[in-house]
Amino acid sequence: MKKIIAGFVILFSSYAQAGSLSCSDEVEVMAVNGVGVEKSESIKLKPGKNMIQIRYVELFDDEYTDSSSWYRSKPAFVSFNVESGDKYFLDVPEYSTLSDAEQFDTDPKIALFNNAGDEKNVKVLSVSELVNALSLSLI
Repeated sequence: MKKIIAGFVILFSSYAQAGSLSCSDEVEVMAVNGVGVEKSESIKLKPGKNMIQIRYVELFDDEYTDSSSWYRSKPAFVSFNVESGDKYFLDVPEYSTLSDAEQFDTDPKIALFNNAGDEKNVKVLSVSELVNALSLSLI
């Protein structure tokens, strides 16, 4: 019986210590710490360093053809430290045109705020930068 109670305490304390992440509508979270995620209002994060894979997704109207088209950026990887129990909000700038949004592929601008509204430091990596960082760490 004591083992069962201890198991519940460990289980629920880990949920209490976990952080969470929500994002603006234009941000699609693809993976958290290398694990794919389903679309969700809030994503659980472990305390300490986390890496999320995101992309910018937006529907833009083409005034010349009177149609709309989706823009989906290349993946970007965002690394940041999570404080136990904190809630975070990830945001990107609003782009008014498709050509403006395409800048996200070469220079992603990402802001991360904690539940107190303070902007947190993030490290943003492209796929090639992530591969280079991983290959250097294996040497």
